[in-house]
Amino acid sequence: MSVFFETDKSAKFTISLPSSIVEVLDELVEEKHSNRSAVVASLLRDVALKRLEAEMQAGYEAMYDFAKELAEEDFQATSETWPDY
Repeated sequence: MSVFFETDKSAKFTISLPSSIVEVLDELVEEKHSNRSAVVASLLRDVALKRLEAEMQAGYEAMYDFAKELAEEDFQATSETWPDY
């Protein structure tokens, strides 16, 4: 997944949306004092960043589990080879 910058090249395309979604979009445009393209881009950027955050979280959790397993193995090996103090 790439990083999203405001300076990315824009691509122009046409989409069809139900009128109820267009109403919500137009409300957001009003609230944000923006335009449809900017609001849609912002919403999609938010979704992409949330996906990236979820992937990173999963990676951190996997690394935590791996590091914990290594620490437990090291503790076990150390306990078996060092005398009790």
